[in-house]
Amino acid sequence: MKNFTSLTIFLFLSTFISLSQEKPCGTDHVVNKILEKNPEKIVLKNQLESFTKDFVSTNKGTSRMNDNYIIPVVVHVIHNYGEENISDEQVARAIETINEDWNAENDDIAQTIEEFSDIVADFGVEFRLATKDPDGNCTYGITRTVSPLTEGNDEAARTLISWPDQNYVNIFVIKSMSPGSSAAAYAFYPGMGDPNDCIVSTHTYFGHGVGTAGGSNYVRHTMSHEMGHFMNLAHPWGSTNSQALPENCLEDDGVEDTPNTIGSNLNCNLSQATCGSLDNVQNIMDYASCATMFTEGQKERVHAALNSYYRENLWQEDNLILTGVDDATFNSNELYSTCAPIPDFNTSTNTGCQGRSIDFTDYSYNGDNIYYYWDFGSGASPQFSNEKNPSVTYNEKGTHDVTLTVCSGPIDNNDSFCREITREDYMYILDDVMVDDSGIKQNFQPTSNGNFPENDGWYIFPQESEETWETTTSGSWNDDTSIRIRSRYFGYELVSHSFTTPELDLSNLSTARLYFNLAYALKSNQTDFEGNLYIQDQLIIYTSDDCGETWMPRKTYDVDDLITVFNEYGNPQTVFNDFIPQGDEENPGDWSQKEFSLNNVAGDEGVIVKFEFTGIGMDENGINVGGNWLYIDNLRIGQNFVDIIDDEELTFNIYPNPSNGNANIEIGLNTPQKVKIDVCNILGKSIGIKEFNLQKGSNQISINDINSNIPTGNYFINIITEKEKLSRSVLITE
Repeated sequence: MKNFTSLTIFLFLSTFISLSQEKPCGTDHVVNKILEKNPEKIVLKNQLESFTKDFVSTNKGTSRMNDNYIIPVVVHVIHNYGEENISDEQVARAIETINEDWNAENDDIAQTIEEFSDIVADFGVEFRLATKDPDGNCTYGITRTVSPLTEGNDEAARTLISWPDQNYVNIFVIKSMSPGSSAAAYAFYPGMGDPNDCIVSTHTYFGHGVGTAGGSNYVRHTMSHEMGHFMNLAHPWGSTNSQALPENCLEDDGVEDTPNTIGSNLNCNLSQATCGSLDNVQNIMDYASCATMFTEGQKERVHAALNSYYRENLWQEDNLILTGVDDATFNSNELYSTCAPIPDFNTSTNTGCQGRSIDFTDYSYNGDNIYYYWDFGSGASPQFSNEKNPSVTYNEKGTHDVTLTVCSGPIDNNDSFCREITREDYMYILDDVMVDDSGIKQNFQPTSNGNFPENDGWYIFPQESEETWETTTSGSWNDDTSIRIRSRYFGYELVSHSFTTPELDLSNLSTARLYFNLAYALKSNQTDFEGNLYIQDQLIIYTSDDCGETWMPRKTYDVDDLITVFNEYGNPQTVFNDFIPQGDEENPGDWSQKEFSLNNVAGDEGVIVKFEFTGIGMDENGINVGGNWLYIDNLRIGQNFVDIIDDEELTFNIYPNPSNGNANIEIGLNTPQKVKIDVCNILGKSIGIKEFNLQKGSNQISINDINSNIPTGNYFINIITEKEKLSRSVLITE
């Protein structure tokens, strides 16, 4: 019997470029993190291992090892209205693929080499998408939760929703893992989840050949591999992610018929014998791209897990009835006839202008034939609609509620099941303000009710948040009032808060600039012992020249750019709590003036400027540290408010976009200067950076001049000069 002595929490898979590329290992970090927070889990792990050995020893060769199991599953799709909001079809294909692999019904099983074909295992386990949620309501076994955490924050994303893990296998599908991780997916062993046992997968590795999922053999078996971890299977070389190491011959997976191995290291050398015997390279728990099978010994270990405390309730008859996967319910022709669809919708903008059409996009789910009933409120044309994705024109300024009712049949049919969602103050139709040579000024003086001056056409989104932008008399540049946002109270929600100008008519301006005063200080517990910031506070200023339909980022202020308070040595001065800036027009103190060109929208109508703040304040132990408070005052848009030296104007465009790899970067300058171009992936990692000496006027640079081998995907192009930084996304297709 092999020795299973160490703890592996999850599989750290990476998208690989070649079969020789070694996967990065994040196990140690995750294990140490979990054990640090929950040291008692090592005791639970050891108890489970003792139970597993006893169960296998007692039941080996008996009829009990031929028992069949039905397991309820729920898939939580965490998305931000992007491609990661995968289809029901892709979800179904993912579950189907797991069932094929676990029951030796996969097409490539016939490719298993003769030396291991006699021990190919049919686990006798069927996974079914739940048809009843924890409240007993009809479900397709899929939930959809909107959150920016889907991108780059897997740990927080899986806390947004969870069904009881004693009743369901919870699978989370997200856009991408946390920065620094190239993982495709991971799973928790029984009892090792924090807070719950679950499986997490990026959307491109969930399913096979459908939707966003790749069609390779490697992608096909990823979720089957993860479900193996969930049911207490380790890698054949033992409980690490470090394969191809000689010392792996001393480790093992606790399974008798999987030979000791150092691991395949992504290759498919079927004659490989790394520890004195032929390796089972084709084992699905290995990393090889030619995987085909599980073994009988792995089946025994899975059956032990299914009879352990952590998994035994999943397949009990009472639980199958509770979750709607029992044969009587699951095989019914009227399985989803009582499902009420779940409403959801989105628009490209929450602000608009009078007389302009706004497109609404439906994202409702949990139904096949959905009937739609929209109410856009008075002043909207049309006010009511039965279309799936209607277009609406608002003719009255101010806030407007939007209500969407979705039904399984006509709303006046007694057999129909309906649900409704109302989003109050969801749309804000802006005032139209003509900007002349005198410009516009905003000192954030409160209205009679003490709130942000909406009567002047300025708007805060989201309005329902308690931590959003607000006017305050505690610290100001002038006139006793400023606007602030209290990022100290942010957790890991990564919610963006914005305020916008009215609709600006800049047609009388040949040039335009934005000026404002800003104050921001670090909180005293925002760094670790090595000085690394926990927070990700960021202020981005956008412009729109089409009344909010599309937005261009004009200026990005990261944490380092926001800090305005320094000590005598020139280092950031931290503030213990509740930063209140000191200073005024006569003595700037903690305030700093920011300004840059808005010439990209000078001369245009329908211009909106948006200030968007995004913050997260969670340390490495999941403790909320928050950021501090950020203040803005004395905001001005115009031509010549102050006597300053005009800095270089920078314009920036990418075409075609999407591109098949030959995208051109067009950069406009009013003076010759050095420009740095940085191409980053969605995790913010640079994949190519280069500096150019550019001339006055229009300059065109091919993205291939930065990196000639960019894989398909979404990227950010950052244009950096001495005084400005602009960012724009580009989609590279095949």
